[in-house]
Amino acid sequence: MEFVQQMLTRLPRRHRLRPSCAPPLPASPVARIAAAMEAARRALAHAQPVPERARLQFIGALEAMIRQAVHDESGDPMFQAAVLREAYEVQTYESLRSTAAQDARHIRGLVDAVAHPGKWRNVPGRQSPLWLTDLHEAAKKGAWSELQRSARTARPSELLPQLADLDALRRLVQLQQMEAAPPEVLTRYLKLREHNGLVAGSTAASAEGRRSRARGAASETRAADAFQAFADWLNAVDHMHEYRVVTSLRLPAGFISNLGRAKAEWDCVLLSRPRKRLSPDPQKLTVQPATAEYGNTPWDILVLVEAKSSVEAALSDFPVLLRGLTVLSQPRDTTLDFPCAQGSIRLNGTSLSALANLKSRLQDWRDDDMPDPLSQLPAVVYSCDAPPEPSTSPLTAASRMQLLTLPGSLKYATALMENERRPRRPPMSPPNSITASDADANNPNLIEAWIAVLNSPRYRSLLAQFPQQCRVRELIIRTDDLLEALRKAAADA
Repeated sequence: MEFVQQMLTRLPRRHRLRPSCAPPLPASPVARIAAAMEAARRALAHAQPVPERARLQFIGALEAMIRQAVHDESGDPMFQAAVLREAYEVQTYESLRSTAAQDARHIRGLVDAVAHPGKWRNVPGRQSPLWLTDLHEAAKKGAWSELQRSARTARPSELLPQLADLDALRRLVQLQQMEAAPPEVLTRYLKLREHNGLVAGSTAASAEGRRSRARGAASETRAADAFQAFADWLNAVDHMHEYRVVTSLRLPAGFISNLGRAKAEWDCVLLSRPRKRLSPDPQKLTVQPATAEYGNTPWDILVLVEAKSSVEAALSDFPVLLRGLTVLSQPRDTTLDFPCAQGSIRLNGTSLSALANLKSRLQDWRDDDMPDPLSQLPAVVYSCDAPPEPSTSPLTAASRMQLLTLPGSLKYATALMENERRPRRPPMSPPNSITASDADANNPNLIEAWIAVLNSPRYRSLLAQFPQQCRVRELIIRTDDLLEALRKAAADA
């Protein structure tokens, strides 16, 4: 197995972020927040009080980051929409919109049951009454206010009892009225949402989803090809083991998993098993390849590979990956057949149990003097061919948005946006102070955000985001680096 470890550890980590020291302290609010949270994490890890400077630095940088995000011209439209979503009118609109399709089906079903023209075709000499025709046409074109008026003015009918007063129709009427004459806050919200361009279910969202799936499929193909080349090289140089690669490894039917969003499919897996000897002499490397009789020998997992099209995707995937390792490593003392793209593969139960140690190594990987996470097997890697970033942010995009959408942050941003829209006030400009002013340091909303980051289990991952980012970036390799290393190894041989 030393061939696998030697090859993996010699690969460059082009997305590495060294954790040996806390994030730097430049002018960027993002970097200052990361540094403050890392200082707080280290203090808590050593049972020491959190430095007051870290608190002031966090509050000042968070205030600056919020101001930048809500700025009319240079701000973050997605965050601004999230702030406006807290408004009563916007919450009402989104609530009505979330049930609109179901409400429309319900009302149309009721109307069609008695007013559909087909109901009257088989009645000799009879036509649908005009008032029923009006009801049907209004429901068909989604004219809910018209339908409500028609239902109220039509003759009483036991077939449509109290249609005008049904909650579903009331919601549909209210939604159409809000869309026809939206309040100012809703107009701004809809404009921002349109600017973001990825409304769920929209054409733009569907197109982006297709592009994202295409990028993901391409990344998976490159990873599978590179690790198949790796397996071919290993089969050529290691006469004691047989190697192969499988893709799309999935949990067997009935595999117990109660961990919620745990990874249930692995993009690519490098496997090995001992070759069968022809000679009892261990010094003689006379071996035979796999045969039909040998074919049932189970395989051991060496490397789990997840292909990602971006570093951010790998960072977001890591908690799901850890939960997936927990599922795979459930104690087993037998072999198991796993479905995969190549059909079915039989895995050694003890090999699966060894993944518990892999998870522990990944979780316990700390700032100081830890070995390369790829120097021990089994291992996990992220295959990502995205170009190295010009500058690496110590705060992930997901963590930044999570900080901005803390309840305290949203309250502070709401107040800022309301103040900005008052007449005769100059536009806001983001401050650059490293620590908070006295007024900001005592702002209850910013203090609420700081306390949530320190104490709330819901936001525990925020405080640990910097060392976790360092950890994940150590696992990222490029397929072209692996292929180049294989070419050099073949040339040297």
